[in-house]
Amino acid sequence: KALLVFEGTAELPMAQMARAAVDEVESCTHLVVMTANPAGPSPVERALTLGQVMHTQPPVFPTHPSPPDDTAVILYTSGTTGRAKGAELTHANLLANAKVPHQLVGLGAETVALVALPLFHAFGMTVMHNAVLAVGGTLVLLPRFSAGDAAALIARHRVTFFGGVPTMYVALLHQEADLSTVTWCVSGGAPMPAEVMA
Repeated sequence: KALLVFEGTAELPMAQMARAAVDEVESCTHLVVMTANPAGPSPVERALTLGQVMHTQPPVFPTHPSPPDDTAVILYTSGTTGRAKGAELTHANLLANAKVPHQLVGLGAETVALVALPLFHAFGMTVMHNAVLAVGGTLVLLPRFSAGDAAALIARHRVTFFGGVPTMYVALLHQEADLSTVTWCVSGGAPMPAEVMA
């Protein structure tokens, strides 16, 4: 069995944390690190990089169809009401979640979404990422939200779709920026104050 992990950052050294975890688990025999530079070395000992694993693989391979009720991802809750829990989402869940935003707001191939939410969370992954990919739209990824960077990306890429938590909207409203291309906004995670919506 193997564990795949992003290399992380200086502030969040995910590869080092994964190495320590794998060393504690007998049944996990391989650690594969997804490095920012696919040709770069592994930041930890006794680990392959995804680039090393994929380098020898053919570009085309047979696929294995998954039943709709098979688990596709496990998203972890924040644990605000107790211990964090792994919530299993099936392939059918992800497909349904990707279709809903299209049905509600008419996302299409012309959609340009600024994705500034974490992709390990249901809002970022399903509403902003998967839904836009499902209709052939364009994703503009912002790894860490900053209102100035978000406003600049909205203007540069003529973003039409934005999703965030209320504090992100408050921060954006304090920027001197042209947000006129944004035609759809979605919010979650907390109640949106009426004065921010106005």
